[in-house]
Amino acid sequence: MVLGDDHPDTIRASANLAATYGYLGRYAEAETLQLDVLKQRTKLLGVDHPDTITASANLAVIYAELGRYVEEEVLELEVLEQRTKLLGADHPDTIRASSHLAGTYSQLGKYDEVERMQNDVLQRRMALLGDRHPDTLLAMWWLASTYVTMERYSEALELTKKVHCGYVETLGENHPQSLKVAAFLESLTAEDSDDSDESE
Repeated sequence: MVLGDDHPDTIRASANLAATYGYLGRYAEAETLQLDVLKQRTKLLGVDHPDTITASANLAVIYAELGRYVEEEVLELEVLEQRTKLLGADHPDTIRASSHLAGTYSQLGKYDEVERMQNDVLQRRMALLGDRHPDTLLAMWWLASTYVTMERYSEALELTKKVHCGYVETLGENHPQSLKVAAFLESLTAEDSDDSDESE
């Protein structure tokens, strides 16, 4: 039995194939398919349907891989607005959309926006998940990395110490994530020390 282009199973199969192309690094093919998926879902379900919003988010990921950050930003702003309207500001999917948009702003060099959004993501994750949840610790680490980019080393150092303590407490000292943060912390400590020497 042939289902036709507009059948939900056909659209789902196209979305899965687009994801596979993405995993294989075949982004041009992934983009073509994902654009079709977005068009079909918009036509059949409307712009505010969760499946349509997911299709937009997936297309934004492809644009990121292609280095097309302005197009990615446009889509991610739409995704964030739609998820906020549909799910509320504190829903994990909305917070994830904010986090992705912050990453795009980072690629575009909009660091004041990055800091504002990452702070917001961190506060929401702390309120929802607590300060030792892996998603909260990751948000904290991303904010610390942004502070490094902005050359705000003492703030980055303070946050990274918290992240390191959190990972050691929850995952153990020898977990790969704890070791990564420890190495980051070590480089930051050296940077902060150099900074202090120069200001004397």
